[in-house]
Order: sequence, then structure tokens, then C-alpha cells
Amino acid sequence: MIVIMSELEPRIVGTEWETAITLKRDNGLYLPAEGMELSAIIKSNLPNYVSRGEHVFAEMNEFLSNGARLYNDMNSHIEYATPEDDSFWGVVANEIAGEQIVHDMVSGYAHQNNINLKINKRVVDKRNETWGYHENYFMPRSTALPYDTRAGLLLAHLATRGLYGGAGYLDAQGKYHISQKIVSIESDTHTSTTCNKPLLNLRDEPWTGSDKRIGQRLHVTSGDATMSPWSTFLKLATTSIVLRLVEERQFAPESIIPFMSYAEAAHHFNNDSSLEVTAVMQDGKKRTMLDVQNILWEEAANFAKKRELPTEEQQAMHAWREILDDLATPDKKLATERLDWVAKGRAIARYAGKHGLAATDERLQGIDWRWDTISEDGVGIALRKTHWKPWVDSSLIHERTITAPTSTRAHVRGAFVEQIVDSDERVTVSWDRLNKNSKSILLPNPRNNDLSQLAA
Repeated sequence: MIVIMSELEPRIVGTEWETAITLKRDNGLYLPAEGMELSAIIKSNLPNYVSRGEHVFAEMNEFLSNGARLYNDMNSHIEYATPEDDSFWGVVANEIAGEQIVHDMVSGYAHQNNINLKINKRVVDKRNETWGYHENYFMPRSTALPYDTRAGLLLAHLATRGLYGGAGYLDAQGKYHISQKIVSIESDTHTSTTCNKPLLNLRDEPWTGSDKRIGQRLHVTSGDATMSPWSTFLKLATTSIVLRLVEERQFAPESIIPFMSYAEAAHHFNNDSSLEVTAVMQDGKKRTMLDVQNILWEEAANFAKKRELPTEEQQAMHAWREILDDLATPDKKLATERLDWVAKGRAIARYAGKHGLAATDERLQGIDWRWDTISEDGVGIALRKTHWKPWVDSSLIHERTITAPTSTRAHVRGAFVEQIVDSDERVTVSWDRLNKNSKSILLPNPRNNDLSQLAA
């Protein structure tokens, strides 16, 4: 008899994405906005529905009234970090709300200065240079990820989840890749995010301030920023599920899938959109991306018979099974309404065939670049309104441009920001601490959503 133990808590998750902002220069070319240009965009053009005081925004370490963080990252990109949320669909809504905030902010700057600016939600440019889309998963410190063979289960997932999490990318040589970020991955694991770019980042940042006993974040830096809400949801949910297998030690030893190099396997898989290519494991066996994901799904299904997964992860199990079956079909047409890389690849191939274009034709790269443009003429934005189902309610997206999720400490942070918008008091805000004059409110537990702390 199978005994199902208590239901697991929903996992707290957040994402960060660096925008690609290009400015039309005097020579007619769109080139990256940098340094003072990015600072000027943020300083004077934050939409009034987010914050009502420029001076407050400047003093708040870039945290907003919806619990998110918006800032100039290293003078190279404007970065938007979503508030902590215990719903994967909530994170999707938070991301799209961030798109709207950044779009309105950049559009305001462009209008004021009579210039042309473009925003792209992608992580690679035409020179194969990549930047950041990061995922953060809260993990109890007591079950923190060990850096032993068990990590292989998670690495195998990160090397192959591009099946449904890839944004698609046509490079200058005419090669189509499933994932954008994988083209820059150099190692299995590393503590840095900028050198030896890893599948799994090992930097130990507790996400809980000085009280490391509460937990830590798992920092994944090898994923894509997708326009499909469904793709973003499944990428986050499946990674959380696989992480549970590692945390709970609930998997068969043979399911670890020991590739000689997970990073090399990821590159091997990423360059073949037919999904037929195999990578060699340490025991000499060969596996395809679908093989690996099917093994992981089977392990997750066995785990779900013993532990009750949170509701959204149960939904993800069904969606995961369905997409693996759909991708096993020859033309993968059934996946077009959910996956960026499939829909984009089909669109590029169709246009090239219609006009007799070589794979290196710049017009095809133009389709790739317009796919994730954050504007009315962006292909991904258009698909959200037409061919893709409305996976996230528009009212929730609108709400998340203004207010924070209510189930995490972001609720307290957002309310604090609203309280001091018209105040002249000296304030600072961070993920786990709120300061007003000499008073501090500590928020080491991401699940602490108690607003009464603000009245104390």
C-alpha cells in the first residue's frame, strides 16, 4: 500500500531579467544603450502607477511598490527582478508586469527626447554575446543541495529542459539553436555567473539576510527568457519538482543520468532541433533530450505517489507529460501554441521557403530579433493576444504592476514603499530589511507577509 505523506509547501520563486535596450544612433544603426543613458531612463521616467516620488525611488535602492527591484546593472542593462512569489503563474504575471513597467519607462524617455529605442527580452545578441535571465528557488537550509552525485539529477534537467524552456535562436551562421543561453555555457557548476558560465550557479546567497538557518536560494543562470507564459510556467515548475527529488532523496540511483559533461551534452542537444541527436553518458549509453526528460518525469511521477505535490506542481506534471508526448511527433506542430523555439523555428522556415532565402539572410535574423521585442509589433507579444492561449489573466498582470504578491515578504516591502512615498524620512529597502530613520524591520523569512510589523 502506498502511503501519501503530508502535502509539500509551495516553493517561493522569483526571476531576474536584463533588458536589451538599443538606441537609434546618428548613423541609423540601433546600438546598445549604456551607462548614463540607462541611468537617465530609470531616474526620470518611472511610471507614476508604480511610485509617486522620484526622490523616494532614488533612496529606496531601486525597490518598487509592487515588491520588485528595478536598477541599472553594471551600466550595461536595466534589470528587473520580480518579487518573491509562491505561485509559478504568479511569477509569470510578475514578469509580464515588469515588461509593461520597463516598456512604459523606456517609451516615456524616448518620447521626451524624440529618439527611437527598442527593448528586447532575450539573452543573446547577433554576436553570440549573452546576458542574464536568472531564476531563484527558495530551499530550506536543512535540505540544501549537496554538491555530490545527487546534483547530477538537477544538472541533467538543466541541460535538457530547453525542450520546453528554450526561446530559440538563429545565429549569424544560419544555425538554429533551441536555447539562447546554452550557446554560452562553459561549465557544469561554478560560483561565478560571468566567467566559466555554468548550468548551475553555486554561489551561496542565503536570501534570508544574516539568518542562514532559514534557507538559501538555488540560483539558476542558464535559462532563457521566453515570451510564451506557458513555457515560463513549466520551466519553473519542473525545476522545482526535480529539486524536490534531490532535497527529499527520492529517486532511483540509475536515474542520475551521469553524462561525461553536462555542459557539453547541453551544447550537443541544443544544436539539433530534430531532437534526435544523442549524448554519451559515463557508462557508454546514449540518450536524447527526450530520453532524459522522460526519465526525470518518471522519477517525479513516482515521487508524487508518495508525497502530495502542491497544486501547481500537480498541474505541471500533466503539462510536462503532454509536451513530451507532443514533441515526440515528427513535425512537433502540436507544440507550436506553447513553445517559443518551435513556433519561431517554424515561422523562420516558412518565411525562408516562401521567399527562397538562405539561412544566413539577415531578414530571417530580423524575425528572430523581433520575436521578443517588447512592443506592439513584437511577434511574441502578438502571439500572446492571438494564437497562444491567454494563460495568465490580464487583470492579475495589471494588479502586479501596482501591488506585490500577498503571500510573501514582498507584501510587506511593497506596503512599506507605499507608506513612505510622500515622506521626507530617510529610508532604505532591501530584500530582507526595511529601514526608516533608525528603525529596522527584519524579514529573513521569505514567507513572512505580516503587515502588522509596519505599525509597530
